Amino acid sequence: MNPLRSLLAPHFLLAGCLAGIGLGSTASLAQAPVATEATPPGERRERRWPNAGEMRERMSTALREQFQVADDEEWRLIYERIERVAELRRSTGAGGPMGAAMAFRAAGAAGGSGENPDAAVTGGGRAAFAGRASPETESLVTALYANAPEEELRARLERLRAARKANEVKLVAAQDELRSVLNLRQEAIAVVAGLLP
Repeated sequence: MNPLRSLLAPHFLLAGCLAGIGLGSTASLAQAPVATEATPPGERRERRWPNAGEMRERMSTALREQFQVADDEEWRLIYERIERVAELRRSTGAGGPMGAAMAFRAAGAAGGSGENPDAAVTGGGRAAFAGRASPETESLVTALYANAPEEELRARLERLRAARKANEVKLVAAQDELRSVLNLRQEAIAVVAGLLP
């Protein structure tokens, strides 16, 4: 394996994980059920999906290992800023096509079929891994599932765009705050992971 590739492999894996939980909720990790205990041969094993809290804990542990932070207080400060950046990235639509797919997948997982459009954006289960969408995104997805008229879609779309624009300014400030507590190596990892530009 190329030495550079082997050095960066954990960072690309981390970037993929971040993309899945809304830090850029971990599609591949979210789909991997948690083994509850060893199963005797010949018996079926019950598996359960990790909840959003467990996924956040896994992500925090993985990030902390990558960032090589030993001090709990230092990590708490860094991780709070990472979560703030991730939240703002979701609200600005920085997830791109992946974010859109997750929003609609969350809606589908919640039973969004047009029959109950509000359920489309408020469901639990695997949908919870994507993080909660902004009220403007929820409103637009609800209108889409309800086949709302063009005027309604246009109005909701404009509200979403205005909210995203306002959040872009907040995102830049949050990224600057995150950058201010990172060393150069950590900043490079955060850039590769999509947390920083």
